Amino acid sequence: MLEPGKWKTIPPGCPKEKESRVYVDRPVLHVKKTKIKYPQGNLRNCMICSFASGLYYYGLKSEADTILRCAGDLYRTKEIFSSFHNIVAQACKGYNLVRSKKFTFFDQDEEMFDNLTLVILKENNGSCHHAVTVYKNMIFDASHDYILKRCRKTLDWSCAPSGYQNVYRSYTFMKDRNQNKHQKIK
Repeated sequence: MLEPGKWKTIPPGCPKEKESRVYVDRPVLHVKKTKIKYPQGNLRNCMICSFASGLYYYGLKSEADTILRCAGDLYRTKEIFSSFHNIVAQACKGYNLVRSKKFTFFDQDEEMFDNLTLVILKENNGSCHHAVTVYKNMIFDASHDYILKRCRKTLDWSCAPSGYQNVYRSYTFMKDRNQNKHQKIK
């Protein structure tokens, strides 16, 4: 039991209890109704599973498998983000995760969604312990069985029970600038 005023540290990607989701409407499925490749299950790796699932859908299947295999116990390390960044750079030669300073889900050019983006969500209660991956009009939330539609209702579901507030941090998967500055990703 925690003392009043004490915060409990929760690593990114803790599985959410299913009971907390009953208070929020169901998320909106993507029109293709495709199953997510790497569901989170009871593991604490939503960041890893959602990104690997997005990468798999994106067409980099062996790279997605490699990331999932290499990052299995990554959530236990203190340097989770830098370690994950290094694993992605090693598995996806010629690509990098670049910090996106002004990523939002709404009110921005659709061109911004042409690359995979790993997003750490900030909930209305101030917590930031869930991550999803976004590509075009799809959200890969590893705590759901299917690819979801990019919309407010889905984000509220992903941040249940308190709801979605904004983006805490985001990283866009891009071609390495040193290789070809003007070539877009697939």
